[in-house]
Amino acid sequence: MTDIGKVVKNWDLFRRIDEGYLVSATTRGASFSVLAYILMVALAIFEFSEYISSETTATVVMDGNQDKTLVIRFNITMLDLPCKFSSVDVYDVFGVSKQNITSHIKKTRIHLVDGKLKEELHLDKITEVDAADTPTEEPPEIEVDEDGHHALDLRGEEGFNEELRSHDYTLMNFYTPWCKWCKKLAPVYEQAADDFDKIKFTHKIRSKFASINCEKYATVCEKFKIKAYPTLLIFNNDKPIYPVFAGDRTAEALVQYLKKAVYEKEKHMPNTFHDQACRIAGYLNVARVPGNFHVEARSSKHDLSPTMANLSHVVHHLQFGEMLDSALLSKLPLKHQFLMRPLKGRKFIAEKLHSAPQHYVKVVTTLYEFPREPEIKAYQLATQNRIADYPEDEVPEAKFSYDLSPISVIVSQRGKPFYSFLTSLFAIIGGTFTVISLINGVVDTVNVRVKRSLGKLH
Repeated sequence: MTDIGKVVKNWDLFRRIDEGYLVSATTRGASFSVLAYILMVALAIFEFSEYISSETTATVVMDGNQDKTLVIRFNITMLDLPCKFSSVDVYDVFGVSKQNITSHIKKTRIHLVDGKLKEELHLDKITEVDAADTPTEEPPEIEVDEDGHHALDLRGEEGFNEELRSHDYTLMNFYTPWCKWCKKLAPVYEQAADDFDKIKFTHKIRSKFASINCEKYATVCEKFKIKAYPTLLIFNNDKPIYPVFAGDRTAEALVQYLKKAVYEKEKHMPNTFHDQACRIAGYLNVARVPGNFHVEARSSKHDLSPTMANLSHVVHHLQFGEMLDSALLSKLPLKHQFLMRPLKGRKFIAEKLHSAPQHYVKVVTTLYEFPREPEIKAYQLATQNRIADYPEDEVPEAKFSYDLSPISVIVSQRGKPFYSFLTSLFAIIGGTFTVISLINGVVDTVNVRVKRSLGKLH
């Protein structure tokens, strides 16, 4: 062998032991070998599982977000406020206000049927009838109240019930003396009642215009969940026929409205309150500064009753910023998913009059860094909630106040590099072999000494 060959052999890290020097195999050695294989496979599986999983870390830094606008997405059900009285308003610290926002917002009417809220109950449509009358009989004697009004101004609950029982159809005007719209409607309503009383019908159906003072007889109005004044509602005897009148407040329109009920066998649903609730869903694009948006009971054609304005609601969804892709959202720990929508599914009930739920929301900019994904900007929320009291002459509102935190959170997910996985895998193999070899050596040494002490070692 050449000198170079001898030098190269000296570098050999894997020197072979000649077969003649090998010790014979034993059962104990085979058992330890099987144990070593099992441990190596198990540890390799655990290490691979660790390799394919990712670690989530959160870092707090000063907020460098320079966005000028902020998107607020929401889905809220007002449990006792009709859609026609639901107004979404926005205010911010810059003094910017937006009243009764309708763009990007959808309102879904919800009705109370047999004690359960149901969305968009579709009623049979009423077909217009020919207004031509061909009388065959003289009408009954025209009724007027003690003040000579054709639109009967009813006195008390008994007078109200007696009027309904004595007529097949009654168009009822629920009003209050302080309501400016009621005052404006009063002469028009009386004129319509007078015109209606002069109509000669071909069939014997008794029908009448009437009014009830809701300030004086509040229990009557509360029974039919009257929330705004004036409210015009037709009764078939003592059964209300919904929805309430929403047409033009002219004498001609009011007369035609009651004539439909007289001429048509109108279908209605007992034990049903139409437009009882309202689902409000959509988004707002607001300036990225502190502010608030609120749902308020308001109408351009009614004066609302502060007593009957109930702002109890359920928050199905409230989120600031853009929606995360469901696949990316699923990668986040459950805590982070919750903090993006902490009010989801929560119900807030105002159990007493002149009160409404209010919410204070602290908005924290959050950056999500996913492997092989662009950086995603979102927001986490911290909320405080309460039921606020209002003065008796003020209409309550469900308010969502928001403020921006001066800090932001960077949420990172980092996987284990492949080289680190290989390093750990080799360490598992080598370490397992070494540890089992040491244990085997210790057991062999103890065995030799025990046999020697017993005189069994030859």
